Amino acid sequence: MKVMLTGLSYKTAPVEVRERLAFAESALGEALSNLRSQGGAEEALILSTCNRVEVAIATNGEINLDQVLGIIAQSRGIDAVWLRPYLYTFRDEEAIRH
Repeated sequence: MKVMLTGLSYKTAPVEVRERLAFAESALGEALSNLRSQGGAEEALILSTCNRVEVAIATNGEINLDQVLGIIAQSRGIDAVWLRPYLYTFRDEEAIRH
């Protein structure tokens, strides 16, 4: 199984960016469903706090960061290109260690 974690934190993004990416509890279900149906995730997790937002996915297929980023950005109504500079991404063992 392949694992990828991408997100941002107070170390990589100012509060204005973190606020725009933050997920309300009511938005989590739809975002997780989209990660599974459109992003190819067999398992997905979204962690959203005042200090960080992280999305972790696991799949037996390929993980396309641009596709996952597009789903996240669309669900928050922001441009993925604008968001990208603030993100960190870990794959497989690095994602699990994080």
